[in-house]
Amino acid sequence: MSDLSVKNDSNQILDSTVLVLDSGELLWSPNRGHQEKWEEDVLFSGLMVALNQMFQSIYHDSIFSIMNKTQTSVIVMYSNPENNWYLIARSNYTEKSAIYELVQELGDTLSIGLGNTLSHDSANLDMIDYVVDNVVSSFAV
Repeated sequence: MSDLSVKNDSNQILDSTVLVLDSGELLWSPNRGHQEKWEEDVLFSGLMVALNQMFQSIYHDSIFSIMNKTQTSVIVMYSNPENNWYLIARSNYTEKSAIYELVQELGDTLSIGLGNTLSHDSANLDMIDYVVDNVVSSFAV
């Protein structure tokens, strides 16, 4: 194997920030127990759910990934419209295998698969630049 191959190790999982929501209510975040950071996660997840619902109405899909301009970070949003569950994963890795592993660790509550990738130049989605470059950067570790 070459050094450029994708490694499926736990480092990719641990480097991801995962938020789990039920009907828009934040159930889990790595910042649970830290009031100020928890409140930031609540605001961020609410914004992501709103974007997910907008994307779903446009693309009729329940899985989206949003990349910043340099493609160095990615947000993947999973939603299951049948039971209003959401999973939002923000990773410094763009390897899709890491996102799959995240979902597998959490079980099959959420729909699995990869849908539309929304980049900064997606048609009619100019707000992606604002969301990724201004909002997400404020939550960077």
